[in-house]
Amino acid sequence: MFKERIFDLFEQCVMTILSAIIMLIASVSLLHLTVSVVVIPTVIGTDPCVPIS
Repeated sequence: MFKERIFDLFEQCVMTILSAIIMLIASVSLLHLTVSVVVIPTVIGTDPCVPIS
């Protein structure tokens, strides 16, 4: 009984950690996507070496 309870607690802890890692990865990839969509074209557009077509 006690062992099952510890196992349930451990499982809940693992699921919480996994979901936190997934959220972290998702936010980092979203940030990376935002940077590559917004920041990089702005930097390239304002670069005087690159002609604006």
